[in-house]
Amino acid sequence: MTEFYWDAFGREPSEGSLEKITIKAQDVTIRQRTENTNYKTPSTITTAGPIEGEYDYEFAWKTKIPGRAFSEIGVGGENSLESVVIPDTVTEIGENAFYKAKKIKSVDLPAGLTAIGEYCFAEMAISSIDLPDGVTVIPDYAFENTAALDTLPVSDSVTEIGYAAFHGCTGLDSITIPDSVETIKGDAFYACSLSDVSVLNPSCAIRDDVNVFNNNDGSKPKIKSYDGSAAQSYAEKYSYTFESLGPAPVISIKDAKVVLSAASYTYNGKVRKPAIKTIGGRSLKEGTDYTAKWSNASSKNAGSYTVTITGKGKYTGTTKASYKIVKAANTLSVKGRSAAVSYGKLKKGNQTLTVGKAITFSNKGQGTRTYKLVSAKKGSKSFIKKFAVNKKNGSIIVRRGLQKGTYKVRVNVTAAGGTNYKGAVKPVTATVIVR
Repeated sequence: MTEFYWDAFGREPSEGSLEKITIKAQDVTIRQRTENTNYKTPSTITTAGPIEGEYDYEFAWKTKIPGRAFSEIGVGGENSLESVVIPDTVTEIGENAFYKAKKIKSVDLPAGLTAIGEYCFAEMAISSIDLPDGVTVIPDYAFENTAALDTLPVSDSVTEIGYAAFHGCTGLDSITIPDSVETIKGDAFYACSLSDVSVLNPSCAIRDDVNVFNNNDGSKPKIKSYDGSAAQSYAEKYSYTFESLGPAPVISIKDAKVVLSAASYTYNGKVRKPAIKTIGGRSLKEGTDYTAKWSNASSKNAGSYTVTITGKGKYTGTTKASYKIVKAANTLSVKGRSAAVSYGKLKKGNQTLTVGKAITFSNKGQGTRTYKLVSAKKGSKSFIKKFAVNKKNGSIIVRRGLQKGTYKVRVNVTAAGGTNYKGAVKPVTATVIVR
């Protein structure tokens, strides 16, 4: 089974004695209730968690909790479910997963969680929830109208707060938005009951709209931030009371971790230089927040390269990051051909088959080429003593006295490579016919 409707289990608890639900499929999809139903989860279903965890409602989802998994359409809503444990293997929770799950009091989230969907925790009754550091974006409507929420679940790793993410969260009073947050979208905290908002990132981009922090009664919270900050400009434009936190602090990036868009490239003859994505977990702006000096700004050749980053403006200190250009695969391509040798001439002396007669190239590759005789056979019998290969030019030497017949001569062709290409060895078999 890959999908089901929640009311498949019955409309009312009194219709049966259901005490446990187990979903064994990882790819199951939960559908909306069908028309004119009033399904309620039996009162015995109060806990949820992974299979074999001794929960009333058990599920097999390993990496993603699907949308609506615990929402109003099923075990959530105004029904009996009170607590949910998400297994450590889960990295993503889908849209509406807990939407209107109004009886759930606690949700244990795994440390490896990296993404939550829109409306994920909207219209719940939870007062707090710990989002792991891996969650860097609070999506649109994520906690909309979760009125009991009194603690802002925004960690120092969050970079964006989505549209209406906390709209209607009237339990929020005094909140601090950490300096990791770079963007606050429209209506993010609209219709809350905020007394004050501290914005610790002086450069945080706040949606150019009066309602970002407007309370449900029309009042406006006090906005606190640093002198000259984007938050100050926002407050003054939309008549919010502004309180200065003083001059913006200087932030050290000394030895901070730098994340580049790529740590390694393969040589292609063009300049390869990665973009700087984050410095110390922050997305900074070159020229405003830092300067970058590349060890070789026009780096094309294979090798290791370094970028030195120096803080600027409110950032100070120096840090470095490295990347490399690795050698490309050698393009050597070789084929064997059939070549004839006169038996009469072999009676008198050795005969030579130059490259082009027995061995041809579709691509000569990169670097010095060398040749080595591997085997020479007629059928399964070896005649390697009757052949030789010139190491430097690849000529096949057929020795005097070889009898008539067809011989398979196997040669390894090596291209040494060079600065930008790896070495390569290609085996080739030439057919030598003595007639």
